[in-house]
Amino acid sequence: MLDRGHQPLLTVRHGTASVVETEHSLPLGMGDLLTAPPRSVTLPLSPGDILLAYSDGVTEARDSTGTFYPLCERLQDHCADSAGPVSPTGLVTFVEEDVARWAPTLSDDLVAIAFQPAPSDDE
Repeated sequence: MLDRGHQPLLTVRHGTASVVETEHSLPLGMGDLLTAPPRSVTLPLSPGDILLAYSDGVTEARDSTGTFYPLCERLQDHCADSAGPVSPTGLVTFVEEDVARWAPTLSDDLVAIAFQPAPSDDE
C-alpha cells in the first residue's frame, strides 16, 4: 500500500478497528516533486480481517455541534456490539447509516469500500 494523500486505511480484525500505519507521501499528481519514490507498506491479512477505505467526507461529517465523525471509535463500538463477526457489506452499511445519523446534512461525498481476503482452499 502507498499513502498518496488519501485517508488512512482501517483494519477490522477480531472485533477491533485500528488505523493502518503508513509513511505519508505527496498526493497523486504531485509525484514529480518527490526526490525519492514513496515507500510501500505490506499488510498481511488473515481470513476474517477487513480492510476499510473511505473518503474524507466520512471523517469530515459534522454533527449539530460541529464535532467531526469519529470513524475508528464508532467502528470499535459497532464491532463490540455485534453478535458475531462483521462482514464487509455490513461494515459499509453501518458506516453509511451511522454517518447519516451523525450528520443528517453532508457537505462532501461519502464513500466507504471494504475488502476481505477470500478464504483459502483448506478452510
